[in-house]
Amino acid sequence: MSGSSVKLGAPPTAAPRRSRLPAPLWHTVVLLLYFLVPLRLWPGLSTLLPNAENWDRIFLYIFLTEVKGIAITLAIVGLYLNKSSVGDLIGAWPRVWRARRTEIYLAGLFALLAILLSVTLSLTFGRFNPEMADLSPHTLEELLLFLLLAVTAGFGEELIFRGYFLKQFQALTGNFIIALLGQAVLFSLAHGYHQTLASMADKFFFGIMFGLLANWRKSGTASRLGDLTGIVTTPRSMAPSSTFSLTLWVKLR
Repeated sequence: MSGSSVKLGAPPTAAPRRSRLPAPLWHTVVLLLYFLVPLRLWPGLSTLLPNAENWDRIFLYIFLTEVKGIAITLAIVGLYLNKSSVGDLIGAWPRVWRARRTEIYLAGLFALLAILLSVTLSLTFGRFNPEMADLSPHTLEELLLFLLLAVTAGFGEELIFRGYFLKQFQALTGNFIIALLGQAVLFSLAHGYHQTLASMADKFFFGIMFGLLANWRKSGTASRLGDLTGIVTTPRSMAPSSTFSLTLWVKLR
């Protein structure tokens, strides 16, 4: 038999590839600065924010909704720059009713767990931020604006923290646990630097819970619904873990 012999063996395996970044790295730095730099240090806000304590709830709801809306827009721009999509991060709404029902049940379960966590920490260590108790809506107009804020916060938190940052950190490190912890720490710090230890722990564990839920379901549907449920149902006096936009109030002072 002429010719070179062919050696049989296992086919060559390609080296593991790191996941593509959902957004440019420089954009992640910009988004981190947006969340971590106190609002009072932002250009143009230094003269406005000292009077924030005198704002009525309607103006405050509108302002915080705008702050959250800017964050959502920034995140989407970053995805566009790397040709990623929102669906890549949080998935789509299930088309089959049975799957939708499962997501709704899981959302309710995790919202209940988040509320129990908030209540437990509040009863054990006291209210997280007592000065926030009067942020609850008192009129129909305030209620409608508060619900708009709640929807914006519920969608934004899951898109940005359990979507953008979780996937970005995982792509950078190649480790889901590091990414999960990283987004939870960031989620806690983004609520402001004047929180009590109990309040920061509440945000951290909330981030862990809903990060695990988003990763398990490979979708942000249940976590978005659960986040929104927690915002609307948890007593305002405890500054609930999911109320990111409301707890930005801490940064206004």
